[in-house]
Amino acid sequence: MPIKQKFRVPEIFLGALLAGAFFGMGMMFQASRHSPRSETSNPPSQQIAVPHKPEPFSWDWLTHDGVAFFTCLLAMVAVGQAGLFVWQLRYMKLGLKDTGDAALAAKLNAEALVGSERARVYVVVEDQSFREVIHRAAAYDHPTSADMRVSPSTFKYRLKDYGKSPAIIQQVAHGLLIAADLPSTRNCTVQIPLTIEEILGAGETSAGCVEVALPSMLVGDAVAIQRSEKSIWFYGELKYHDTFQVRTLHFRFLYNGITQGGFRNLQYRETEEDRQT
Repeated sequence: MPIKQKFRVPEIFLGALLAGAFFGMGMMFQASRHSPRSETSNPPSQQIAVPHKPEPFSWDWLTHDGVAFFTCLLAMVAVGQAGLFVWQLRYMKLGLKDTGDAALAAKLNAEALVGSERARVYVVVEDQSFREVIHRAAAYDHPTSADMRVSPSTFKYRLKDYGKSPAIIQQVAHGLLIAADLPSTRNCTVQIPLTIEEILGAGETSAGCVEVALPSMLVGDAVAIQRSEKSIWFYGELKYHDTFQVRTLHFRFLYNGITQGGFRNLQYRETEEDRQT
């Protein structure tokens, strides 16, 4: 079966230049072989013939002077090799760019796959009966009743995995305060023991919950909350891991007179780190 060989243009070009170089070497040796030899003795009456020197860079100079011809041919070969080198560099650069694009595309595909199959655990606030307590306390808006204490109240929260992978809960911590603004430095209480199951299946809500007691509140505080002069800030962090990474969810909720329906989620910010296997 005949085998077809494919030659690229640079290889053919380089082969032609090398063939020309060998041809030049052959002409140089041929010229030196047939060059006239000087006689050992010349008759005194014979005139010495001065050889004709061809003009530089003329056809006679190139064809009769083998060294000159070979030097010019080597210069042509050098120029050809330089051009071939530049051509190869150009294609190497294009190849590196294609390789980089392929690597970036593979990385983005892997991140998209992890993002679509990972666990996504969030905090779900329930049983917000404290709203009625604040409404009733705010009805006693009078200077004489501003220092009266409001009945204690609580609310609960659970965890729900909205992702496609099970999540293993490692730590839950939260904090609660009444203030006009949330301070930059704040404390969180780690829940020990954890009243929420450690393994949360994909799409499941935790059977267990965490009950949170509101801080001690006066009627004046209830009035300020109802007028949105103060707010109840509920914040914390949740640490869990799935098949891919360890994740820490930072959450922040707000309740005041504007959010009459209950706590409003202000922030869900997540940080990631590689799992230690």
